[in-house]
Amino acid sequence: MAANPSLQIVQADFESPEHQQALLFTTDAYSRDPHGQNAPMSDETAAALVPMLKDHPAAIAFLAFIDGKPVGSAICALSFSTFKAKPILNIHDLVVIPGHRGFGIGNSLVEAVKSHAKQLGCCFVSLEVAEDNEARSLYKRLGFKGTDKDDGPRTFFCRAPVE
Repeated sequence: MAANPSLQIVQADFESPEHQQALLFTTDAYSRDPHGQNAPMSDETAAALVPMLKDHPAAIAFLAFIDGKPVGSAICALSFSTFKAKPILNIHDLVVIPGHRGFGIGNSLVEAVKSHAKQLGCCFVSLEVAEDNEARSLYKRLGFKGTDKDDGPRTFFCRAPVE
């Protein structure tokens, strides 16, 4: 799993046409994946996605590019822990385009999210992942641990402290 020197991780600028297209491309790829909807993103969703992200005050996204081409994204939402009285950054969708998996892109995206969470003063980064999703091993390697709020056999809720 050699790191790709041309890999660039950036925080998405929802106003940038390049970033908008990258978000649509990676989200559609995730939608087509068996861990997504196993079908293309609908035209209605594609039309609404970027405007809704732009208007959502808690939306934050990161994009992965190799040689200027989008290869992954992490779409997140800022939340809040009442027990810690600190913000939480939730990874809602993490996608690496097929053909680019296994090269550290997901790791780099999660590390960018964790770094941003630290800048925001978050107490942890959270996510939900299907039990059969091979990305669970990545999350465990990056310090995510299950919570007691697992939702039956399908969904695994986990979080990693921000250090």
